[in-house]
Amino acid sequence: MPWGADHSDCAIAVKNDAIAGALVQADLPSMDPTLLGSIKRCNRYCATDSEMSDNGSERPPVARPVPVACLSCRSLKTRCDGGRPCSSCQIRERECSYRPSRRGGARVRRTRRDSIQPLLSPFEVLVEEVHPQQLAIENFIEPGAGLLHVPEFLQDSDHIFDSLFLPNVANVPGITVSTPMVRTYGSDYAILEAYYVYIRPFFPILPPPIHTPLDLPANLRKDGIAEYEPSSPLGLAIAAVLTLIPCADDSNYQTQESLLFRRNYAQYLAQSALESIEGEKDIPDFISPSTALAEPRDELETHRFHQEVPQELEDIIALDILSFYEYAQRGNLKKMQSRAGQALVLAMALSLHECSEEDLYSEVKARVWWMTYISMTQANIVSNSASTSSALPQRSVTKYPLVQADSEAFELFIQAQQILLTCTQFAAELVKTAKANDDMFNVCERMKALEQYVEGVNREADTWILQGSPTSPLESSEEVVSRALRCMARIKLNSARIKIHRFCAFYDNPVFVGKYCDLDSKPPTSSAPSLSAYEFDSPSPPTGLSSVLVLGAAGLLPFTRHQSTKICLKAALNIAQTFNDLPFPNPTGELCMPPCYLTPVSTLAAPRLMPSLACCAMQCTYTLFMVHSRMDSILLETRAANPMAENLLIRLRMGLTSVSTIFENYATAFEALSGLRDQVRGIF
Repeated sequence: MPWGADHSDCAIAVKNDAIAGALVQADLPSMDPTLLGSIKRCNRYCATDSEMSDNGSERPPVARPVPVACLSCRSLKTRCDGGRPCSSCQIRERECSYRPSRRGGARVRRTRRDSIQPLLSPFEVLVEEVHPQQLAIENFIEPGAGLLHVPEFLQDSDHIFDSLFLPNVANVPGITVSTPMVRTYGSDYAILEAYYVYIRPFFPILPPPIHTPLDLPANLRKDGIAEYEPSSPLGLAIAAVLTLIPCADDSNYQTQESLLFRRNYAQYLAQSALESIEGEKDIPDFISPSTALAEPRDELETHRFHQEVPQELEDIIALDILSFYEYAQRGNLKKMQSRAGQALVLAMALSLHECSEEDLYSEVKARVWWMTYISMTQANIVSNSASTSSALPQRSVTKYPLVQADSEAFELFIQAQQILLTCTQFAAELVKTAKANDDMFNVCERMKALEQYVEGVNREADTWILQGSPTSPLESSEEVVSRALRCMARIKLNSARIKIHRFCAFYDNPVFVGKYCDLDSKPPTSSAPSLSAYEFDSPSPPTGLSSVLVLGAAGLLPFTRHQSTKICLKAALNIAQTFNDLPFPNPTGELCMPPCYLTPVSTLAAPRLMPSLACCAMQCTYTLFMVHSRMDSILLETRAANPMAENLLIRLRMGLTSVSTIFENYATAFEALSGLRDQVRGIF
């Protein structure tokens, strides 16, 4: 049954023989204003009970939806009559059980509108103007980190559910419109296979695969019916991220309509995952609040997504994945922190940080705990906040997870994340101390100690030998995971070193328009930066923290500007090179030349998901841009050939190209990261 076919409350009748005529909107259900655009373009939808059929006879009345459908009908998207058991389950001999709905009962109708709305084209109704007072308060929160913020108007999965597959002008004879499509999967097994292809190399939280996984998507068109929809929170969360990957067969995947369809479908799945997690904790309606505390709490047995993962751990994994979804797709740092915080609370409630004894699930628990730790610390890093660091345990006795091909990979990756978090906090402390004109002694001592330690770890990271190749398919030995973890660790370590020295090297002169991680922003009226239009050596940096550092604090730091610039440059070039070594998802399971494409005949490179390196890439871009500008200034002053300087300029441009390529790959799937991509594009 297509989405939206269950709305008998909505009646939109077409005036006779007026395909391009007016629509009469009647009894519209109460819904978010952004959905009205889709409703306006419907020319045929859920006729009223009194509407006459083509032969003049009165159509039979359409049965109203029941308040609560049984779990089987909700899972299969079939109509439920509310019986116990319902007729659908009786006919199909299925188990019929109910879980109370938490969506507030029947929808409130709007009053009948007397006005007649003209029939709009799909391109005219894609984005409806919404009055600011109609937005939820969280939509006014500055997303920060330079992310392109995707407005979140659709708060409930029912609204999203109903808005995606409404009939539209594409169904009108004589009008040809390209039908958007999204990536779906036909079973939990297919979703799990896709997780191993696209997500696991960069977020290895589930047990390793037993064979080389393959990507087996099923394209769902906007006027079609989903072959399968996952029922577990973990399956829904993974599917939400996978939905953002364009379909290989969609030649128009970059159109606004296709983009909106993928966005809304992914948000529907993400919201369903959250509602499913909350629904597992609901108290049935038949239990009175006065006796609720005394009632025994039997855990509702739900569907397990992965048979090797205990059911209580699946909700934690789902929240970890949704944390990255909120960051990379929605651009919402507040919700990123919230999802990661929820996962951390659940993990600590199960004492996953104190798993010192070996049992059947020891390795699974170790993976879930440490990847939850990564999610929480990543939220702190990208938001440049230490407020949630206090929620982390002071120590953990849980062992590091193991990768069969590389027993040290996980440990190195986690230690690199800890170092990056420490250096992020140091950079914030340096800014705070300089702005307050406080004593710099402690900051200087800490800066020397951090540089000595991080420089030694980076020197060791430079000697690492990476396994496999960037296009190797994932196998049970997980050489690809080893390669990804070591590459990400190396990038994070070099980014940490930039954070130690960036203020000393560049006085934190703003380059980008907008707040990107912990980089200062230029005023919105400023022109976009370019490689040939920036004064690196201004004697008196005029804005922000720069003047404070130059006039006072910078002279007290234990490194000269020249020394810090050399350190930042080396770290940035290492980051750019390591980006080229990152593995690609391999959907076909066959070794190929980089990059890997979605299918053998596709021209779209497989996107890397779960991006935890976006801020590192911006630190790298900032450094390369600043050094490039300085070299330009030197060449303009001397007006003489300088082979060494020209060679360095080539290396700088190659580094910027590598960073631009990684952002292009991220932005294939994630809308919020396209804001960072556009800033990197703008400096060329």
